Amino acid sequence: WLGPFIMAPVNADVVGRSNALLCYSGYGNAGSMPRPLVYSEARLYTSFSAAFADTLSLFIFGLSFRIAPLRWLLRRFVLPSPGEGPSEASMDEAFLRISATGIGASGKPVHATLCFEDDPGYRETARMLCESAFCLLEMDREQKLSKKYSPPPGGIWTPASCLGLRLLDRLCETGSSFAIKEA
Repeated sequence: WLGPFIMAPVNADVVGRSNALLCYSGYGNAGSMPRPLVYSEARLYTSFSAAFADTLSLFIFGLSFRIAPLRWLLRRFVLPSPGEGPSEASMDEAFLRISATGIGASGKPVHATLCFEDDPGYRETARMLCESAFCLLEMDREQKLSKKYSPPPGGIWTPASCLGLRLLDRLCETGSSFAIKEA
């Protein structure tokens, strides 16, 4: 069963921007016919009741922020205080598995899976940030030493459009896994 994911709208914007900057859908390639990017994401549930309960609670939680007395109750009794976060036990149980399906260069469906075996909210986010910083340092060193790398032109870049496969390689070297297979 599938249900909404709270970060889906933000993630969709980042994926769309990366897609446009990298010309993956044909935009920006002279003489090519653009193919629109179709992107969506959802949360996977083990049962209808779990999907329904979580979706309903997400709706109520979001609605509560729009109503001042409920917002006050949330801040006072439900939400963590600044500096509080999840317990070590809950982070030890967490993981993130991202599955994607697209159309490959051959025109056949391609399935990709990226796995983070630790807590994606804190531990994996910190690791991704550090590995991104290491990528930027490597790119800066390469540019200064051998002029092999030239940075992308100015603007706002996403990690995928600026760091590319270099970041994916570093993440896989430090605990993530990535697989692609043609259907």
